[in-house]
Amino acid sequence: MPKLDNRLQAVANFVPMNARVADIGADHGYLALDLLNSKQAEFVVVSDKNSEPLTSARRNLDLFSKNSNKINFRLGGGLTVLKPGEVDTICIAGMGGSLICEILCESPQILSTTSKLILQPMNGFKPLRTWLYKAGWHIVDEELVEVDKKIYVVILSEQGEKNLPNGLELQIGPVILKKYRGRKIFHEHLNEKILIMQKVVSDMSRSALARSSTKYSDLQNEIDELKKILKEDEKISTAENFSINDLPTMIPREVFY
Repeated sequence: MPKLDNRLQAVANFVPMNARVADIGADHGYLALDLLNSKQAEFVVVSDKNSEPLTSARRNLDLFSKNSNKINFRLGGGLTVLKPGEVDTICIAGMGGSLICEILCESPQILSTTSKLILQPMNGFKPLRTWLYKAGWHIVDEELVEVDKKIYVVILSEQGEKNLPNGLELQIGPVILKKYRGRKIFHEHLNEKILIMQKVVSDMSRSALARSSTKYSDLQNEIDELKKILKEDEKISTAENFSINDLPTMIPREVFY
């Protein structure tokens, strides 16, 4: 059985015991196989909009699992392959935040009977977190993980209305902001965000119309806030005699705003 990388392992760690899981956009089906073989999940729906990944996932099931009666492969987009109440946990990994929002918006009847969303967006973090809170969900936990010198964010969300976090919390992650202070992966993650946002601001500055927009000023303010967080975090680390240089080197190559 192939070992899950840190990204998929973080997703798996958020899945509760005895869950009924939907793995949307399942690629090779490794997450589903791990959940079934570890007896963490009772049942898994593996779906993809393309037939090739499903063929690969079926092949891996034949090779590495004896739980064929507990897994169901379905060809189709998003949550349209599911029936209301069929699963209690939905995993969506490796897609953009905007696409994840679209998938969730398209199937309110499925979401209403689901208790947990485990999401690993590649970008669009702030819009996705904002959508969750406005749609009656809230963030319970988050993880930052590194795979092949790339940093990924994994979000655990549950049903229930909570107060909308502020803009900075939605950008960084309300849990990440508290959980990862003083750690090098946190510094690297924020530095990459700053670089990407500065590039957007630089591109927008070429247009007088863009420079006068609310988005332009909001981005500049967020960059200043992120720099402030980094500076304060370095002071805290120094005061506690803690050196981030003692932590494993983590230099992400692709982190999207």
